[in-house]
Amino acid sequence: MSAARDSSYSGAVGSTDDERRLVAALLDEIIPASADGRMPGAGELGLAERVITDLSKQPGLLELVRVGLAALDRVARGERGDAFAALPAPDRKGILEQIVQADPAFVSMLLFPTYVAYYEHPRVLAGLGREPRPPHPKGYELEPFDPTLLDVVRKRAPLFREC
Repeated sequence: MSAARDSSYSGAVGSTDDERRLVAALLDEIIPASADGRMPGAGELGLAERVITDLSKQPGLLELVRVGLAALDRVARGERGDAFAALPAPDRKGILEQIVQADPAFVSMLLFPTYVAYYEHPRVLAGLGREPRPPHPKGYELEPFDPTLLDVVRKRAPLFREC
């Protein structure tokens, strides 16, 4: 059994402060802050809750992430004597590399929800030189939909044959 497949992790992901710190530290490893300080790390933006919420919409996926988080923290405590979130960045990177080698799918499950949350965050948009607003239609309210626009289509004969 790989380290990432031991399911000794208890509780819902993010249900305690320690778990939220663990997810935030992991997100900072997935998307670290830029060296020049212009771009924040994903964890420092407080995206852990959103990523957890997005993952919870797919219960099977969330369970796999929970198992990986348990392995990550267990290896950190076993090798460095402290929780993953409490370790300095170079130590966290080494621990994460071990977990990824044992279970490459673990981090890949977190990538999409992390990237979506990160690149929608106002500080990230500002760091990229973008206005923190909806991308289209330039943040303006749309006019209410006029259902009479569909009347022509509704009056048309079917374009298919009944089976």
